[in-house]
Amino acid sequence: MGKKNKNKDKDLISNEVTENNDASNETTEIEETATDSVKEEKIDSKKEAKEKAKQEKLNAKKEAKAQKKAENKEKRAETFNAVKTTFNVYAFVVKIVAAVILIAFAIVILVQQNQAYFAIFIITAGVTLITAIIRSISAAVKKDEKPQVKKVTLVVSLIHAIISIYLIVAAIVFKNEIDSNSSRSGFTQFNLDNYPIFLAAILYSEAVAFFMNTVLYKVESGKFMFWLHITFITLAVVILSFGNNLDTQKIVIALAVISLVCALFVGGEAIIGYFKYRNGKKAEDADKVKDTKEENKGIEAPTNRQDEPLIDPNIIDRKDDNDSAIIQ
Repeated sequence: MGKKNKNKDKDLISNEVTENNDASNETTEIEETATDSVKEEKIDSKKEAKEKAKQEKLNAKKEAKAQKKAENKEKRAETFNAVKTTFNVYAFVVKIVAAVILIAFAIVILVQQNQAYFAIFIITAGVTLITAIIRSISAAVKKDEKPQVKKVTLVVSLIHAIISIYLIVAAIVFKNEIDSNSSRSGFTQFNLDNYPIFLAAILYSEAVAFFMNTVLYKVESGKFMFWLHITFITLAVVILSFGNNLDTQKIVIALAVISLVCALFVGGEAIIGYFKYRNGKKAEDADKVKDTKEENKGIEAPTNRQDEPLIDPNIIDRKDDNDSAIIQ
């Protein structure tokens, strides 16, 4: 019995030791797990901090880039507005130059009738190209115009520029043939035969663009422009009806008249623009003078201290007793 009890005690002790070892192992495992989780949390927090810092840097770069882009855009807008203002103020100078050139073209084609076709091609190309350039600049500068109006204007200007460049090339080829006393080439003959079509295309497209802008897109215009484009479309129909039977001299005279009419129109706009510029300048000068006067009124003139008597503030002004006494 004693042995059995001893064995039982040993078994109990060994079980307790085993349980204690298991508990310590479990505690160690829990502690290791907690340590690992803490480490993982630290690593994750470091990663998050790095990613956050990286994201903040990217956001700062994006903001700086956007701010720089906005500043550049604002500078471009200021430059554009300055150019626009300058162009609007001095547009009459450009129109005066255009009117002078148109008059010069008209004189040249009337004088050089011995080279009528060359003069016709040059004057047509010159007038059309100058008008297309002025119209394109005006359409690009004006921001308040409708997009449809700008598209129509730019398309017509492009068509006119292409026809003008083609006619300039045809005129140069024709001039070289005249100077070399050579026979007309097929290219020159084609251009001479089909010149009325080129001219009618220019006049007709100009009239169509005008009526599209005024009728479809409600662009305001005056009576003069209305009748001018009615004339253009009528001339286009008349030219196409005559075809190749048109007399060269008559074409020269007709183009000279058209050039003078265009010069009159552009010159009239230049004169109106000049008077607007002068009136604006006078109004600006008057405003400056008015502002200067108002500033001068706000400043009080200094008083002359030498003319004022010196009075001691400690002295009390008293009246004579004889004057103020009352005898009872």
